[in-house]
Amino acid sequence: MTPASRLAVVVCTHNRARSLTETLTSLYACSYQGSESIDVVVIANHCSDDTLASLAAFQAQHSQTRLRLRWIEEPVAGKSHALNTAIAHTDNAYLCFIDDDQVVQDGYLQELLNGIDAYPHDAILCGRIWPAWDGSEPHWVHAQEPYAIPIRPFPEFDLGPDSLAIAPEQRFPSGGNITVTRRVFADIGGFSVDLGPTGHNLAGGEDHDFIGRAVARGHTLRYLPGVRQLHAIDAERTSTLYTLRKSFFRSRSHFLIHAQDSQPRLYMVRKIFSHLGKAVLTFNPDRRFFYLTRCSASAGELAGALAQHPPLNPLRKLPPVAWLTLAGGGLLCLLAAFILLAPPLRQQVAHSAIIALATALVIALFLGAKSLRDFSQTGPQIQAEIRRHYRWYSLLAFTRLLAWAGLLLTLMGAFGSIVYAALAAECGLHYTTGGAVVAAVLGILILSGWQFCRHLLYLPASLVASMHYRMSRLYPLWRALNPARLRRFGWLLSGL
Repeated sequence: MTPASRLAVVVCTHNRARSLTETLTSLYACSYQGSESIDVVVIANHCSDDTLASLAAFQAQHSQTRLRLRWIEEPVAGKSHALNTAIAHTDNAYLCFIDDDQVVQDGYLQELLNGIDAYPHDAILCGRIWPAWDGSEPHWVHAQEPYAIPIRPFPEFDLGPDSLAIAPEQRFPSGGNITVTRRVFADIGGFSVDLGPTGHNLAGGEDHDFIGRAVARGHTLRYLPGVRQLHAIDAERTSTLYTLRKSFFRSRSHFLIHAQDSQPRLYMVRKIFSHLGKAVLTFNPDRRFFYLTRCSASAGELAGALAQHPPLNPLRKLPPVAWLTLAGGGLLCLLAAFILLAPPLRQQVAHSAIIALATALVIALFLGAKSLRDFSQTGPQIQAEIRRHYRWYSLLAFTRLLAWAGLLLTLMGAFGSIVYAALAAECGLHYTTGGAVVAAVLGILILSGWQFCRHLLYLPASLVASMHYRMSRLYPLWRALNPARLRRFGWLLSGL
């Protein structure tokens, strides 16, 4: 490793082209005149804005040998994925991580190199970071004890004017304020992909988890007061809702990191109601906001405990007799509702159910034929005698798969055709067999599409494992999905 490439500044970014440009501008304007070249590596994490074009334009305008800018695209959303990509695609002895909404102050790079030279045995270095106050911030950000906000929506780290070693029990810096030597990654690995923000959500904890693991392995942490940054402050970050959400997610991440296998406890619920009561029963705005953030943080703690030990579904414990009783009762209710229908509507509903069954059988047979036609054997080849031995079991498994597919398709098709029959009877429309077939197909497509979108958002690995198409084709749909939209669509289907 040559001295010219021992340091790389890593900036992970997601759809913040303008803010990223300000961060890079501050790096290039921090008066670095040293003899060493420094790499500036930007990780474009699942960016869909003009980040790449902005990087190309910035590089064209700032060509110099001391700071060498390059960028890497990381298609998997999540800051931890971006950080690990930087670790894997660099070979510098030190990686300095800063965020894309921070700016460095004059002398930043030279002070950092001086610290590396002065403390070569310390594995992680950090500096000062302050919010960039401009006078437009709300009054609560400057509230003092006893009502200072415990979990603030922006990083602040200042241990004074002198360099010092940070003990394991002291507060750790944030991930946008650390410089890590390569030997730490070789010892403990990278950042946990189960933690950290995805996109611009407020999850976190990947930085403190990483530092905690490093310190637990004996790596030392040092504070350098001359390494200074300012964190951008916008109106959203100082809003009440943002601060409460930040408190919730950071408290949840902290619990998941430090409380190993801890179950939900009654005191967690008691804390939520206690803080909420204190927030309501006060006329002091600082006290009210303080306890609202405490209430949100306590809710995050409970959410972390529930994530580790989700409540068991009581239906899972039901014996088979209870399931048969529930199923029989449901069928009886459906039969009673069918008998109580007016004769013309009853006839249309029965006809619609038959249409749904026929449509589902045709589609199931088509899918079965396509599965046989497209079948391919992957992995190690199986001996012919083994295949012959299991041929009847394979036939049984395929038949069972077709039966389940037919049942599910019938239920989804019945949803569409019966809704069509009810609307035709209610609105006085002419009911036709062709309309019932179209309604059954639409019911299958709508419900299948809804479930596909749910899997794409919540469990994309199930799609990756069961399809041979490029997942990149689904990126536009994935970006358009969010839990609120799926939930509203589910409510709409329930209303029908």
